[in-house]
Amino acid sequence: MYIRFLCLMAPLMLLISCGGGGSGSDDPEVVVSSERIEVPNVAMLHGGGEKQIVVNANCAWVITVPAADTWLSINPTSGANTQTITISCTPNTTTSSRTSVVTISGKQRTTAFTVTQNSIEIVPITISNFSLEGVSSSGVEYSYSLTPVTDDISSCGICFSTNSDSPTIEDQVVTGIRSGSTVTGTVSGLSANTTYRFRAYVTNSSGTYYSQMKSITTENNIPGRDDNQPPSTN
Repeated sequence: MYIRFLCLMAPLMLLISCGGGGSGSDDPEVVVSSERIEVPNVAMLHGGGEKQIVVNANCAWVITVPAADTWLSINPTSGANTQTITISCTPNTTTSSRTSVVTISGKQRTTAFTVTQNSIEIVPITISNFSLEGVSSSGVEYSYSLTPVTDDISSCGICFSTNSDSPTIEDQVVTGIRSGSTVTGTVSGLSANTTYRFRAYVTNSSGTYYSQMKSITTENNIPGRDDNQPPSTN
């Protein structure tokens, strides 16, 4: 009886000693990274400038800005643990916002954050009361009003042509003098007895705005001729 009991127990003891059903030494080891890297997303104004944010980490890290995003720079681009970094952007002079996805990597962990910059605010300008006065054989005076008066007005005046019904700043231009919302100026060096077409213009950061076209015909002021014609304004 005793011998039979030992014979029955032997396979069971062998199974236990071999670890039947347990994890063997050949099972893959699961490695859980203890690194932590946290960076908030950043929003910048269209005018550019700097903003400071905090990298919340417990390891060494390296920041990589996409090479194509030349409008964005970060300092420093490497560090360790929790640290303040500076985000810098050049002015965005376009009508589209722009976003960069920036990566930050430790030894075992990589994450990303975004830097978004607003587009410029489009402020259309209206030109009114455009008038041409004092027409002579070689010149004319002009004036007009504009609204609103914005801080980013870079140029204003009058453009003109002898062959285009819609002259632009790509044609001939005379810069005016602005006082508040009023622009005045004088165009000289015109040819006698010639029809000119004029439009007032104002340029700001969102583009160039034009008035309706007005035309004049300069005097035919030839000495000794009795058929000289007076100037006209349309």
